[in-house]
Amino acid sequence: QPARFQQLLAYERQQDFDGVVSALEEAVSGTVRRVLAAAIFVIGLCFLLSGIADTLEYVYFIPGVGAMIVGAVVMLVAVTVALSVRRRR
Repeated sequence: QPARFQQLLAYERQQDFDGVVSALEEAVSGTVRRVLAAAIFVIGLCFLLSGIADTLEYVYFIPGVGAMIVGAVVMLVAVTVALSVRRRR
């Protein structure tokens, strides 16, 4: 009987360990997916903003004006987000 009890106890420990490993794998894979999605989003946003800046330079015929306008808009959005986050606290 004691041997059977030890086998059951070992089996339960293994099940608990497998559950922990499974949960950890799910958490890591979810985090990796989120980080990858965020990186792809940031790269896409960079290309989008660069294209908008080039288009504005083409429209206004002034070198650098597109980058300045896009930079100003991005800074305005960043300040707005920072202020809204600060107000929530």
